[in-house]
Amino acid sequence: NHNKPLEMFCKKDQTPICSKCTETDHKHHEVIPMEKESRRIKMDMKKIQAD
Repeated sequence: NHNKPLEMFCKKDQTPICSKCTETDHKHHEVIPMEKESRRIKMDMKKIQAD
């Protein structure tokens, strides 16, 4: 949308967002680095595969 990398993740909307979105549409949402969310998803997938 803003032609910027999707470096952040909005926890409320469960979607990747760019830095500009953290200041506009997702301003009051909990936002974390995309890398952190990616690690969490990978760990969850490993747990599911182990079950």
